[in-house]
Amino acid sequence: MHVYLGCGALVLRMFPESVGLLASQIRHGIKVSFSKSSSYSSQRNFYSASRVSMMSTLARSPSVVVYSECTEGPKGIKECLKTISPKIFEGCTFVDRNEEPLSDESVESFRKAEIVLMDTERLPALMTTLENVKWVQSTWAGVDAFINKIDPALLPPKFTLTRLAGVFGTHMAEYVIGHILAHERSFKFLWEAQQKKEWALDEYSATKGYQLLAGRTISVIGAGDIGTEIGKVCKAFNMRVIGLVRRDVPKEQRNAAFDEYRLTEELPYVLEEADFIVNVLPSTEQTMGFFSGNTLSHCKKKPVFINVGRGDVIDEASLINAIKEGWICHAVLDVYKPEPLPKESPIWTMPEVTITPHVSAQTHAPEITGLFADNYQRYINGETLRHQINWAAKY
Repeated sequence: MHVYLGCGALVLRMFPESVGLLASQIRHGIKVSFSKSSSYSSQRNFYSASRVSMMSTLARSPSVVVYSECTEGPKGIKECLKTISPKIFEGCTFVDRNEEPLSDESVESFRKAEIVLMDTERLPALMTTLENVKWVQSTWAGVDAFINKIDPALLPPKFTLTRLAGVFGTHMAEYVIGHILAHERSFKFLWEAQQKKEWALDEYSATKGYQLLAGRTISVIGAGDIGTEIGKVCKAFNMRVIGLVRRDVPKEQRNAAFDEYRLTEELPYVLEEADFIVNVLPSTEQTMGFFSGNTLSHCKKKPVFINVGRGDVIDEASLINAIKEGWICHAVLDVYKPEPLPKESPIWTMPEVTITPHVSAQTHAPEITGLFADNYQRYINGETLRHQINWAAKY
């Protein structure tokens, strides 16, 4: 029996994480050879195939360029990669996000790169430079910043584009439940009373009484991974949760976070039932203006409207009209069209509107790095990458 151990010391030193798998394959082969009668030739072929397969995997080290505002810092991508995957780190070229214009050396790195980890907004300008790229991992959840700035004739691109997903749900769920509680318990009123050094117990009891969240209904517009996390948190408060989806969800795939799934054409019902509405829809041709016009007139309970998805689902005039007509009682907005929100916008000074500057879910380098490392291993193994862009749906 021949066991191939050539270059063993080098393999152990360069790829310690792969030696266990190689040893496992060898042990399996030895077990097979002793448990079954086989010829010397078949045993030799088994080990030859194992050696070729493993050495091919061990030798695979594609060039990677990292180009993100999250690269540096004590918890940046560079430090995280070095910690969780030294092998990937050693194969990376880190291009300064603030390098303007790109140096010849940086441009050449992009030309040679097979994999790029980068912020989406910079991708359109590099399309002609990424000559050999096979896969781009975005550090953003949305890709509208890319799609809206590129010639449609260039879509889909020649490379695979994956987005940062599966990480923002908890962030946004905390934001949503925080604002629901702040509204119901009138935290703003109490803060203002504190600034005036007023013991506002009587006024609070007379005008600011609250209801418990238990039994109240929240309609989640977009019941994907983020919407599901929002639903889970709301269920912890014993709320009734309705999820709006584009297509029917098979029973075996439904999440316990939702009491009901409703299709897009059932939007009037979903709005009628809502005490709170939270939008998490992405920006697509189908979602632009989703709540514009008189859509919110279907609301019967004067709900709070919370938007953590994209600002173009409702135009400003429609939002203001919905408030003035009493269709909704308050709007909590984290996204706008355009961004930043222009100073002349009238909603800045409307007491029925809470404005935050797109902070419901910020990008954290450890989450970027974790997803990238997982997808990197999938790429090396020839497996399907997670969170690929659906170019038909454009998200």
